[in-house]
Amino acid sequence: MTPFELAIGMEVITPLALTQDSTLSTNDPDCGTFLDHLQRSKERMVRYANKKRHPGEVFQVGELVLISPQNITLLRNITHKFNHRYYDPYKVSMQINPVTYKLELPDMAQFHNAFHVSLLKRFKPDTKYGRDVPLLQDGDNQFVPEAIIPDCTTHEGPQFLIKWKGLVP
Repeated sequence: MTPFELAIGMEVITPLALTQDSTLSTNDPDCGTFLDHLQRSKERMVRYANKKRHPGEVFQVGELVLISPQNITLLRNITHKFNHRYYDPYKVSMQINPVTYKLELPDMAQFHNAFHVSLLKRFKPDTKYGRDVPLLQDGDNQFVPEAIIPDCTTHEGPQFLIKWKGLVP
């Protein structure tokens, strides 16, 4: 017996007991309306909770993704403040379930190779700031970039100058 039953002499009526026991709902007329209100509030809570949820990104096998260092501890830096936001592009080897992917990591990686979709980001080669500068061709001559020099920052973003090997300014 519970302390409530000892003190009062009857069982506690909880919302869970009302939903499971049909004799209570048939004997008490107010219980039926209570169950209706309980069901409506449950549906409302589900609707508000699902507003913030959205399906994760879908990756194909063989696609390159970046890994968030959120749950990864590496020896590079003592604090997380100086770590990269995302680490190297890795290939997706298989989809375990709709929200978990297995990646092909190097053998020396000391963490598990299965990641939640929220920790992955699609890899897009970045050519905006001259990281992958295309080769410049002028007839038979092929020019290779020698240096990338920051020039100035405008309202559109930073601008860079490219110094080419073999090209006289």
